[in-house]
Amino acid sequence: MCVIVICVDFYEGAQSNTVMKTQDTTDIIQDLRNKMIIVAESTKTLLHPDVITMSQTLDVELLPIQRKKLKEYESKKHKYRHYQ
Repeated sequence: MCVIVICVDFYEGAQSNTVMKTQDTTDIIQDLRNKMIIVAESTKTLLHPDVITMSQTLDVELLPIQRKKLKEYESKKHKYRHYQ
């Protein structure tokens, strides 16, 4: 059985901490993705409980990033609409 524990200490506020948060999150996502691929290849199924758990953990990590990017996109889209 494979157990993945993700513990990230985030400090809100400072600009450098925001960059660190983004890099930490990117590293976590990439590391978990690589581990998920290895487990999926070794078990030869995407339905293995460990693969599903890792996939769900990736979803939890990726969703806030996608929401932030969507919000930024919508903000820019709204901003440019005023200049047309």
